[in-house]
Amino acid sequence: MTDQLAPYIAQYMLILVAPGLFAASVYMILGRAILSVQGEAHSPVAPRRLTRTFVWGDVLSFVTQVAGGSLQSMKKVDPKIGERVVLGGLVLQILVFAAFAAVALVWHRRMKREPTAAASSSGAAGRWESVMLMLYAVGSLVMVRCVFRVVEYGMGREAYLLRNEWTMFVFDSALMVVAVGVFAWWYPGRLPEPRKGIYEQMEGVEVQEPQGAMYLFPRITIPQKAIDAAKEVNEVADEFYCLQLLERTGICVIPGSGFGQQEGTWHFRTTFLAPGDDYAIDLVNFHKEFMDKYRD
Repeated sequence: MTDQLAPYIAQYMLILVAPGLFAASVYMILGRAILSVQGEAHSPVAPRRLTRTFVWGDVLSFVTQVAGGSLQSMKKVDPKIGERVVLGGLVLQILVFAAFAAVALVWHRRMKREPTAAASSSGAAGRWESVMLMLYAVGSLVMVRCVFRVVEYGMGREAYLLRNEWTMFVFDSALMVVAVGVFAWWYPGRLPEPRKGIYEQMEGVEVQEPQGAMYLFPRITIPQKAIDAAKEVNEVADEFYCLQLLERTGICVIPGSGFGQQEGTWHFRTTFLAPGDDYAIDLVNFHKEFMDKYRD
């Protein structure tokens, strides 16, 4: 044991709670998978609430573990009390993740039994299921690590697991490294973008499936009248479009002119992780009004 107990406990707690961030990523990806195949009706928990619900469970677990670590560093408090609090936080983390796994399995089973039209389309066939397999693999690694930590703390500080570093490297560090590798191999950006269809409804707008990052780059055909109006206020055409969109709807997108686009073409960049669907309706309505106003 180190003479500087507080710094030791602080660094150990950071190692202890870090995998909760992996779990948060897994929660978000399931919601993304559900939306990508329009499978909301099959989910026991609404996708909009799914990530928030389980992340709050992890936050509670995180706070409990940190509180336990703080109690362990206090000289006037029995260290065993802090150990029990940390153990309770770890058990809570397992329960939250187990509940999430149950939601994922139920949704996957329902989708297999009654697949949606979007899940059977050429753009989604097989892709969403490969992402689900990735979630199961990463989730299993996180769960094994959490079980190890519960056993480790349950055995006490004088037990073999806490007195030997190799156990932490094998059952914690190595598992998290593998989880990162699996996550990178089956990157969730391969999922079809459910909101891509929004842009297909918009006159003069073209958009491709995202290949990696969580962004879309729609190409827009801007009428000559709008280009002339932009020049009058010393703005580039797509910048003019984006500012009009922001002023009218509050939706913020980035003009493609800032990314070195091909001359004579216009784009904007937007994320496809924005919550809810209200903004999509506002975007479609704005675009129609903009095109009607500046139509040649």
